[in-house]
Amino acid sequence: MKKRHKERKTTTGPSTNQTRSSFDPERFRWGLFFLIAAGVLSVFFPSVHFEFLVWDDYQNIVDNPNIRSFSLQNLRWMFTTSHLGPYQPLSWISLALEYRFWKLDPLGYHLMNVLLHSFNAGCFFILILMLLKCHGTNPASEPSWSGGRSWEVFGALAGALLFALHPLRVESVVWATERRDVLCGFFSLLTFITYMKAADRGQKPPRSIPYWYLLSLVFFLLSLLAKAMSVMLAPVLVILDYYPLKRVNGGVLGYFRPASWRVLLEKVPFFFLSLVFGLMAVRGQVLEATRLEAAPLPV
Repeated sequence: MKKRHKERKTTTGPSTNQTRSSFDPERFRWGLFFLIAAGVLSVFFPSVHFEFLVWDDYQNIVDNPNIRSFSLQNLRWMFTTSHLGPYQPLSWISLALEYRFWKLDPLGYHLMNVLLHSFNAGCFFILILMLLKCHGTNPASEPSWSGGRSWEVFGALAGALLFALHPLRVESVVWATERRDVLCGFFSLLTFITYMKAADRGQKPPRSIPYWYLLSLVFFLLSLLAKAMSVMLAPVLVILDYYPLKRVNGGVLGYFRPASWRVLLEKVPFFFLSLVFGLMAVRGQVLEATRLEAAPLPV
């Protein structure tokens, strides 16, 4: 009887293990990522047939000779101008790339906005899942993207769809001039994701300057070059350190302890970039307001 019982265990064990290993949670979540992106793409796809708007599209794209090529003169203009207010050199570069392939066909400009927003929806799903995974766990010992319970996946899916399909997203997606919004959002989401990956591995910048931390700083710079609205990411990262990453112990006062100084020091580059680009954004708006005041009123 004992031998038969042992034989039964040995014969049933491999089959159950094989059944459990047949489901790959990570592959399932990446499948949801592309499913969300495809769903959002299908919803906003009709906007690719829209025309340019007379409101700003003509000044930024149609009648703007500075995006017609990548000459040194045009590149200098992109990185120094505050045309119509915003400082957005990376957005100008993306529009110049569009002109290189599509000329003045609005389809290409709208299509790129839709593709960026669709990818942003998938990134938002990943970010929510990482945040939910950190809740009640130690992110330094367990990566946020591993595991994942069903309610976490469902919550991330619902949150991503609510973000992507909310009516507030329509202006940023279907208006060609608002390339800066979707482009800044793209790099902002990558900033959060890579920063949380750095925290997952328990790395403590800037002493060792880990890969994920440096990558998050690069994405943050790119988001600022697309549009200065991402200046608020720096204080949000401080909040993330407190919760849900739990890198600071002892409440808010824990930030003032010597053990937490390293966590604050790693934010210095983020706050420095926020200050620089914030001042440049204010300067651009002041110059644009001065230009509008000096311009003659239409008869």
